[in-house]
Amino acid sequence: MQETLALAGINVSVSAPSSTRLDAEARGLPPLVRASPHYYNTEDDIDRLVSVVAALVP
Repeated sequence: MQETLALAGINVSVSAPSSTRLDAEARGLPPLVRASPHYYNTEDDIDRLVSVVAALVP
């Protein structure tokens, strides 16, 4: 998913369960895609992120 979002010009990171041992690792979660919007992101940026992710989820 990270690569697909990058092709759409959307930067995200992937958090491995080992980076949050007390939460993700303890709950058995897979690696998670993380979007980190900031004050300089516009509503259009967020809408585009949601649209692209929604198109990827079956």
